[in-house]
Amino acid sequence: MGDASHGRDSNGKQEATTESGHLEKQKQKESIFAVDVEMLSISAGLGDGVEGMVQVQSIFSENARIGVLLEGLMLSFNGARIFKSSRMQISRIPSVSASASDAKGHTVTTWDWVIQGLDVHICMPYRLQLRAIDDVIEDMLRGLKLIIATKTNLIFPLKKDSSKVKKPSSVQFGCLKLFIRKLTADIEEEPMQGWLDEHYQLLKKEAGELAIRLNFLDELISKAKHGPKSTDTVSSSQEGKISINNIEVDVKDSSSVESIREEIYKRSFRSYYKACQNLVLSEGSGACREDFQAGFKPSTSRTSLLSISASDLDVTLKRIDGGDAGMIEVLKKLDPVCLENDIPFSRLYGTNIFLNTGSLVVQLRNYTYPLFSGSSGKCEGHLVLAQQ
Repeated sequence: MGDASHGRDSNGKQEATTESGHLEKQKQKESIFAVDVEMLSISAGLGDGVEGMVQVQSIFSENARIGVLLEGLMLSFNGARIFKSSRMQISRIPSVSASASDAKGHTVTTWDWVIQGLDVHICMPYRLQLRAIDDVIEDMLRGLKLIIATKTNLIFPLKKDSSKVKKPSSVQFGCLKLFIRKLTADIEEEPMQGWLDEHYQLLKKEAGELAIRLNFLDELISKAKHGPKSTDTVSSSQEGKISINNIEVDVKDSSSVESIREEIYKRSFRSYYKACQNLVLSEGSGACREDFQAGFKPSTSRTSLLSISASDLDVTLKRIDGGDAGMIEVLKKLDPVCLENDIPFSRLYGTNIFLNTGSLVVQLRNYTYPLFSGSSGKCEGHLVLAQQ
């Protein structure tokens, strides 16, 4: 009995030693990629008339396999900014069901991708040619696939005859999680329209005050011409004279009256000019830099036609079961026309969405009250984008 128990202990120790050895070898095989980049700018012509650019002020990571920290991230098309974030971290973490085994006993690790942002601004620039950009990118990707396939056949002509079975990947994609402190998505207003609306309100205010001052001056002159009454409180040293800003003016002298009117007009213009100087001008998305619209600079409060702001945003995106077939089933449940006519789709993008947010505000231009305002929000469901 003693020899048997001793044999079991020795076998257990050998198995534990073997497993620990495998883990150590696996850790030794994993490489660590450290990244430290200052001011990176990448621009490329994506096709006819479409140019994309990515700018990052800082990229840092002690191990790029785990995560990367980005600062000053900006994405633009044709010189128009569509995405901007001051600080963003992209990382991956093991899923709740981190490891599983397939039919052949291979260990499969599921990773969830996490994107954390301090503030994110998504903008739809004025008259951005979205359809042209979409078509150009689609053509570019199709051409790249053909070129890669052709080059692969030329470099490795015998690989197509090989009947090697590909090993299943040991890493799988779980879900995408977004944690954003402040998110702003807006549609940019036409620069000339925003500028005209804003200055119209300023001029309307000054014109109203100017009309009141001129009306008061006319009443004052009329009373002085008809002679002051004992109950009048208008400061005048003698009949036919009035005092404005401690300056005596003879109402019978037309030049003096006109000079007072001119001074009122000048003060009104100076007030309008000062109000214009106090406006904080918006940089805009850069969509209008060279054409006629470039001369109009609306303020930051009038730069967007429609804006959506959310704070403490928590979004989880998961795949829809069944892939394209599952997304088509979702469409058939929502759209009776799709169910009856069996409409084909060339593109399908879909996900299960779980959303939680702190505050949500939908604002139209710079109106006093928002279209919608909520202190908390929650949403669960399916999101499917289909193109026929």
